[in-house]
Amino acid sequence: MLEDIPTGIINIPLEAISECGISMGDLESEQFRQWVRGQIEKARQAFKAGQGYISSLSVLRCKLAGVWYLARFDCILNAIEQDGYRLRLEYPERHCLAAWMEMLRLGVKVTGEHLIGRVRQVMVDFPRRLPVPPAARIRTYPSSK
Repeated sequence: MLEDIPTGIINIPLEAISECGISMGDLESEQFRQWVRGQIEKARQAFKAGQGYISSLSVLRCKLAGVWYLARFDCILNAIEQDGYRLRLEYPERHCLAAWMEMLRLGVKVTGEHLIGRVRQVMVDFPRRLPVPPAARIRTYPSSK
């Protein structure tokens, strides 16, 4: 957002500017920071809903891509919160070793959960996959008297 302002682009709805009393000349104001805080809360709610959907995916590659995508932006949201809801042009935190270690941890966690889920599904489906002898092979004999 900050990189767009010198070009005359403002990525804030006009309604929000007037309702929140935001001055585009003072992006350090309490009104602007409160608006940013509200946007972060909305983003976190959307991320939470997205996590439920991502967990339901049956393709591991898609799960990993989704989890890593959310983690990347969660890192930025955390940085904005730590900065008191002040925006910056760059967020190098998402490229640091800690961020890569978190991505590795998430990859291992999601892969493990996915594999456990697949094994459970196979175990549930296993009895249904056992061959059942056709009725024609079952013979009954009259009793001999």
